[in-house]
Amino acid sequence: MPCPGNNAIGPRLDAVGMSLSELIDGEPAFLLSPDCALLRKGFNSGYCYRRIRSAGGEAFEDVPDKNKFSHLMDALQYLCLGDGGYEKATGFKRNGKARGIIQTHSDIGIFRR
Repeated sequence: MPCPGNNAIGPRLDAVGMSLSELIDGEPAFLLSPDCALLRKGFNSGYCYRRIRSAGGEAFEDVPDKNKFSHLMDALQYLCLGDGGYEKATGFKRNGKARGIIQTHSDIGIFRR
């Protein structure tokens, strides 16, 4: 199914968070290969929010900084949304028919051992 059209960051981050916390038979459902160095760096520190000046002290922008990590992390967010994360994150079902573009985890094996 297509991802929601409003591109809101909240459901995207929630979809990834839910995928990271999911277990299958007591084991992590989300496994990230050690070979995925850029994605790992994105998780560890590369995907971040830009610090901005604020009268109240330390503050950050509302959206992640665009850099070499953000594009890959955004792609992961859309993958998780397309794998049912949108419904889990928002409680709403998406309208529309699947276009055959986004595969589910059972098709590509990203969430299974």
